[in-house]
Amino acid sequence: MNQSIIYWKWDDHSMKSNLIEKLADLTDRFGADAISVADHWVRAPFDDEVLQGHFRECADYLHKKGKKLYAETCIRKEGAGFFKQYPKDRAWLAHMVEVQLDENGNASVELDIEPVYHFWRVSGENGPDVVLGAWAFQKHSDTEYVPESCQVIKDRVIINNSLQKTAEGRPKNTLSIQGGMESAGKTALAIVGTLQPIPDLASPHLMDYYRTMLKTAKAAHVDGVFSDEWGYDVILEVQEDRPNEHNNNLLIRHLSVSDAMAGHYRKIYGGRDMYQDMLCLYYAPAGQEEKSIAAINRYNENLRQIMADNDRKMLKAVKEILGPDAFYGVHPTWWGSVSALNFEVFKNGFYWWDAVRDIAQTDETVLMPIRTALAHKWGSSIWYNMWYSMGTLDIKTYYKETWNNVRFGGRTHYLGYECPNEPNVLQLYQPGLLEELEKMDSRVRLLDDHQTSQPDSRVLMLFGMEALTNWRLYDNPHPGWTSQNKNMEKVFRTAAKLYEKLLFDLVPTTEIANGSLKIENGKAVYGNQTYDMVVLMMPESMDPRCFVFLQQLSPDQLLVYGTGTRYNNGTLLSESDCQIIERATRDCRIPKPEVLAEEILAAEVRPNRWKNGCLFQDGSAIFTGSGELNSKNPLQVDCCLHGRHVKFTGEDFLFIRLEDGAVEVCTPKPGILKIDGKRTTFPVVCETGERS
Repeated sequence: MNQSIIYWKWDDHSMKSNLIEKLADLTDRFGADAISVADHWVRAPFDDEVLQGHFRECADYLHKKGKKLYAETCIRKEGAGFFKQYPKDRAWLAHMVEVQLDENGNASVELDIEPVYHFWRVSGENGPDVVLGAWAFQKHSDTEYVPESCQVIKDRVIINNSLQKTAEGRPKNTLSIQGGMESAGKTALAIVGTLQPIPDLASPHLMDYYRTMLKTAKAAHVDGVFSDEWGYDVILEVQEDRPNEHNNNLLIRHLSVSDAMAGHYRKIYGGRDMYQDMLCLYYAPAGQEEKSIAAINRYNENLRQIMADNDRKMLKAVKEILGPDAFYGVHPTWWGSVSALNFEVFKNGFYWWDAVRDIAQTDETVLMPIRTALAHKWGSSIWYNMWYSMGTLDIKTYYKETWNNVRFGGRTHYLGYECPNEPNVLQLYQPGLLEELEKMDSRVRLLDDHQTSQPDSRVLMLFGMEALTNWRLYDNPHPGWTSQNKNMEKVFRTAAKLYEKLLFDLVPTTEIANGSLKIENGKAVYGNQTYDMVVLMMPESMDPRCFVFLQQLSPDQLLVYGTGTRYNNGTLLSESDCQIIERATRDCRIPKPEVLAEEILAAEVRPNRWKNGCLFQDGSAIFTGSGELNSKNPLQVDCCLHGRHVKFTGEDFLFIRLEDGAVEVCTPKPGILKIDGKRTTFPVVCETGERS
């Protein structure tokens, strides 16, 4: 079986079409051995007999061809059935409502009606329905309150559902506060919640329902399951002053909360009340900013842990019910653009590295050092990146994406054969498109029998997860929050440019705290990758366990950029932990990429990459052409590999392994290969499988 994969989305309309006829068209025109089928646009529940009949029919058809079907099995789509069984297991999108109280301590304010969408499913059309917390206080500043003035007034706040309608036909609801004379003239902050349309992902019943879905999937003979872009739903608000700026015109004002989330929070933080702590997500007690920093860190960590726990339990259930060889995917990433990663924090806690998968997976334009880091952690010989042309509807973008992926050990998850209701996605069923991809992918598949490892990244770039995700550390703590923040911008833009100079993995410091990053024989190790150098960016507010890790590195193995003054719980660093940071600090600012590259390479760390190729963990190397074409891209290689001079003229790609005097080569067409100036002959396996 080859490692190529293509996406196919169904909706109610396609459910009425001849799916086997379409599947025959797909498989006749494109040779991928795995087809992932998504049903999130299908309004019927997962256990619908017609839907399952289609899954079974398609799976059986593919099995006769020696291919596999992976079915989307996403519990987030199953709100109706889930809520029928567990009506109390709901989550809300919470947002703050701030108002000045009058001389009697009273106020009334109209509430925004903001529906929440999960594809076709919608909730919140009647507006917020619960008050999650409320306080009255005197302001000390725009972001601080006077502690002794603070009162809890939740029981004095109600939501009034009005019969009046807005111009759009939505209810005109109000929030009424009767705080009493002791609240007169104070600022009131209420946190109201709008129901999520999906099951609460922190629900203790989530896995019971999911296991039932897996049993249904097993009866349909599917070979694996997936649920991509994991996390709670969010509301994206367009900024009216810049409506045409892609990504940068959007804001998030809401946080996901639930009683089950609060229960998990209470468990891991020694009985703390999440709802009581929510005031500090927006305001700090005067002179005690650290309390707000700690509260935000706790909220984010709690969300991230819940998402990771979902993944671990789902993977375990898949292997138990569908079998140990069943596939579990797809990408945990939501908004892959380097300019919009801040939104990931609010959807799933930016838990990408905590997620578990059979094969590392990302999507869109996720940075290459993140892709390779996940592959190293999950131990897969390849990784997938889902691609849909990023709204350009240009088939040529698939060429460049795919050949770049191959260069660094990856493959493209092609989206998609059909993709209804998503006009930004190129529909690959259109005449000629699959044929053009097949010309390319048939060549990529030649590598399946040769590539057995991932790029050998000798540098680990760590970024302080808290420094990049805590809104008090990077911005005004009040919503709305933009798609990118200044700390993320600095680190990820630097990483993107640095990768042009050398291989490295990009990993958050939370991977130290959860035990995934280790020290072995004096070096940092992540999954199956060992590093010679660690670069730490923005160490502010790290978990104390990070310092135990850093202390075990020799001084010549650690470079620090940025400052660190406190732990993630808000307390000041100990003197010894301050010294760990200070002795390795090269600059309190993030350096320019070229300066950082010079400092790393000055330590004689191997870059392990060339302009058009890189070195892999097993000593092999892969070089690829530019990707301007789907096939027959000119390729020139001139490098030193393991002390030997390698020159090659050919097309598309060169896989080469030099070991114990033997030469292993894979390339799609005969080319000219010289090793130490001597012409070397080698067999070529063509797309047809024949040797030449």
